[in-house]
Amino acid sequence: MNIATKHHTLGLISTFVLGTLLIIAIPATIIANSPKPQEVTAVTVITAKSSDQYISNYYSTISTSQSGLPLASSLESRLQAERNNSFSYGSLQTTAFPYTDVDPLRPTGGYIVSFYSGTPVYGYTGMNKEHTWPKSHGGGYIENDPHMVRPTLTSENSARGNSYYAESPSDGWDPASFNNEKYRGIAARIIFYGAVIGYTEGLRLEDVGFVSGAGNGGEMGKLSDLLRWNLEYPIDQTEIIRNETLDISLNYNRNPFIDDPSYACRIWGSTNSTTQSICASQNVEPTAIALSPSSGTVNMGSTLELTVSATPSNADKSVTWSTANSAIATVSGGIVTPVGVGQTTITATSTRNTSIKGTATITVTNIPVSVTSVSLNKSTENITVGSTTTLTATVLPANASNKTVSWSSSNTSVASINSATGLITGLSEGTSTITVTTADGNKTATCSLSVTLPSGEDTYTKVTSISDISAGYQYVLGTETSGYHYSGTTSWGLTAFPDVQNPLIYSLSVINENLKTFTAKTNISGTDYYLTVPTSNAWTMTADSSTLLLGTTYGSGDASAVANSTTTNRHIRQNSTYGLRSYAGDTGDIAYFYKVQETGKSLTSINVSGTPTKTSYYAGESFDSAGITVIATYSDTSTLDVTNSCTFSPNPLTAGTTSVTVSYAEASVTKTALINGITVQENTLEHISIKSPATNTVFPLGSTFSSSGLIITATYASGLSNDLTTGFEVSVVDTNVLGQQTVDIAYGGQTTSYNVTITNQGANVTSGSSVFATDLFISEYIEGAVGNNKAIEIYNGTGAAVSLANYTAALYSNGAANPTSTLILSTFSATLGHGQVLTIVNSGATAAFKVGNYIESTITYFNGNDAVALLKNDTVIDLIGVIGADPGTAWTDGGSKSTANQTLVRNSSIASPNATFTWSEWNSYPADTSTYVGSHTYEGGQASGDVTSEEQAIAWAQYFLSSTDRICVADGSTNADDLQSGWSLLASEYGYMVDDAKDAFVDNGSSNATIASAKARYIYIVEKYDFDNFVTDGSGFKMIPSNVVSYFGANDKLILIISMLLIVLGTTACAFIALKRKQSDVI
Repeated sequence: MNIATKHHTLGLISTFVLGTLLIIAIPATIIANSPKPQEVTAVTVITAKSSDQYISNYYSTISTSQSGLPLASSLESRLQAERNNSFSYGSLQTTAFPYTDVDPLRPTGGYIVSFYSGTPVYGYTGMNKEHTWPKSHGGGYIENDPHMVRPTLTSENSARGNSYYAESPSDGWDPASFNNEKYRGIAARIIFYGAVIGYTEGLRLEDVGFVSGAGNGGEMGKLSDLLRWNLEYPIDQTEIIRNETLDISLNYNRNPFIDDPSYACRIWGSTNSTTQSICASQNVEPTAIALSPSSGTVNMGSTLELTVSATPSNADKSVTWSTANSAIATVSGGIVTPVGVGQTTITATSTRNTSIKGTATITVTNIPVSVTSVSLNKSTENITVGSTTTLTATVLPANASNKTVSWSSSNTSVASINSATGLITGLSEGTSTITVTTADGNKTATCSLSVTLPSGEDTYTKVTSISDISAGYQYVLGTETSGYHYSGTTSWGLTAFPDVQNPLIYSLSVINENLKTFTAKTNISGTDYYLTVPTSNAWTMTADSSTLLLGTTYGSGDASAVANSTTTNRHIRQNSTYGLRSYAGDTGDIAYFYKVQETGKSLTSINVSGTPTKTSYYAGESFDSAGITVIATYSDTSTLDVTNSCTFSPNPLTAGTTSVTVSYAEASVTKTALINGITVQENTLEHISIKSPATNTVFPLGSTFSSSGLIITATYASGLSNDLTTGFEVSVVDTNVLGQQTVDIAYGGQTTSYNVTITNQGANVTSGSSVFATDLFISEYIEGAVGNNKAIEIYNGTGAAVSLANYTAALYSNGAANPTSTLILSTFSATLGHGQVLTIVNSGATAAFKVGNYIESTITYFNGNDAVALLKNDTVIDLIGVIGADPGTAWTDGGSKSTANQTLVRNSSIASPNATFTWSEWNSYPADTSTYVGSHTYEGGQASGDVTSEEQAIAWAQYFLSSTDRICVADGSTNADDLQSGWSLLASEYGYMVDDAKDAFVDNGSSNATIASAKARYIYIVEKYDFDNFVTDGSGFKMIPSNVVSYFGANDKLILIISMLLIVLGTTACAFIALKRKQSDVI
């Protein structure tokens, strides 16, 4: 080979080598420089408390012998050494709250817990920052401290103002105002931290109250309440998360009162005798702990509170709570919350000695025990004017859930009754009916009461208000008790009522003078009057510059006796509980005033004079008597102003009212008069709002939705408002659909709403596939005992929404062979979703039967002898009773089951409609039972569980599709950032699924279309955008193997292909040129 040939050959080889290197290098450079998703340094949320050794080392510089303010100063120095200034107040919602205030149930789910109520909120929506130590009390120094500032729903933040934390409303504001008592202990430990970290800045605690107003420097309280809460309410999981995450993940300091609550009593326990008493229990270790009740039953939707007692009684009662089965009930701060029907054991473990425990056996039921009847111990009763009696009510059954009763009197001028206690007081001669009413079911019982005058005496009515002293009436002083003493020496032995014909006003030494009745010369108003002993032999009453003679004279010796007494004034004091009483100095109440109603004198008429000051009202208001005077005329022609003793009806006023009837009763005589010129307009409902949110706003997939705890406020045109716990409609949430759903609340034509979240976390999942229903079927039949509480319920358990176009419900009355009334179900809605029910209800049924999806129809005018059917394409597919037959009164199973006066609920195992009425498919319940309306429990023959693993897989698939629908579009305008922001939440929900559900999703053995669509979209997104590939089967194997996921985005692939083509063309060109040169050299 000559030199030229050798060089050309080497050049050719070099060209190919260079091309090969370029093929590798250039794409690698493109890949290395192509943009990737932004890397975020994740903050780890720490959910477990640090070891005792770590905490001990952290506070190793704190002497165990220190106490009081020196200990506070030492803690301040330790905490300031670890406290950095990396946080700013304006950015706490992004730099701290997403990690320090997460929902303990979903620490990585993006939910932030609102301080005070514990409501989990996704992101920071509707929240602001709560200064637990208000700025007006010096909290500005620590307003950027993440221990002190807490994320709070706006409505909760505004409720407190700048009040101290205190249990009594007169002392401040209770952190448990939103029905979550654990925040008392949490708030206390935050305030303790503030007093220590701000010690040098002058932040201090005081044991006094303070209600919102002008600030007071750097002081906070109320110390004794804070110390007690710190001991009573144990460390909560939310406190552990905040403390550990701030220290370990965010390089901040710790709250020492979470690590060791005893610091609080060591610093402030000796402040006063109250704090000393509170903290004394902290130093005594219990030898035994007991829970009360030791066993109990609680219904779903309610709670049960357990209290701790310790031996010895002054021992530390601090405990940690746990449950043996969280699927039955959970416990927090001693509050047991039902989760599912069954039995579990709640354990309280002493924080001082974990071997000391107390337990309670808790049974959770789902059917409250209703009141069936109430009775009284007497059907008739007789009392005299001025005397009292009490009736005893017995509510059955003995284990009824709500045995609360209220009392009323049909004639309040004859007898008054305390609506809560049932204490009856005779007021005047006559009769009245006493009624007791149960809160549950409005069951009633009555007693006929007769009130008579004491034998041979006039009527004496105790004065209950100063305004009751009216011109023309006679009054006497009397007492119901005796033995009062003045200055420990002088006895005031007043004669006891009803012996008031000769009541004694006072007794000094051996002098006993009779007080004669006096007649008021003018009406009295005001609050403070004096009975004065002048130098003359007469008593006078001074009131509003008017003098009333008591008209009594005294025998010899009276003047000296009066002169020797230590006071000459006797106050008349008005008391809201006991009425108007004479009062001597500051020693105690002495005597009551009684109005005299003479025998032989009867009421003949009343007359109204004057014009009402107020004539325009809203419905619901009461008539205002200002501006009018009511004069009573008697048989002896005497008259009396009785304005303040009259009643006015209607009360409350009703819309359209133009006149008011005024009534005055005396003894057994009642007279009336008419007041015209009144206008009353409708008090329309303006809007409704949520006062207190529902107890639960997060529900596991397939669980039972509940709005328990929800309180709404209805505001009217008059400006008045009512708080309601019942009577409003709440839409049904489909807990088979994951994600956030809106709960609509309707009342009086107004609406409001709140959001709930359905999650896979905590779902009760049964392995295997669903046994879906073959078609719609009747799930409930209600035939009430009284009125028109009648309904049937249609259930869809088919696994998919069903069009209602071909379905009809029909009534066959009295043995008719053809329908007497029909309802086309599509009148309600075009479709009925899987797991939903449609209730067809009588328009005259009570509100308890009109819940969820319902429609009113005449087909519900059935009795026990009428057949009701569900038809599809005009063919009967499901049936109650027998078409064309009349059983007389009802169809029965030969035993206790009947189609008359009962509620029938389809067995949960029934999966198909049945054109032949079969009793074994039905459970029966008492008449008017509404417990099961609005939902149906369906198992379809499978093992118990809220959802199957396949249903969970389908639910997540649908959730994935709906979550990505709005941003994953086919026209290429997909917003990858929006898609990325929700990807972690989708991953969390997938991670909560049981292994069988993950297998069902990955394998899709049932060829479910929803799962197939979700899988296809998931693969497309992961490959296109290089997102986290989180979908695995139940064994942890990824659905898309890592070596299959393309590393390049679409743009990268295009650049790579073009680059490779250019390199190949370039290399070919070089080779061609080299070959030409070789040929030229040869030539």
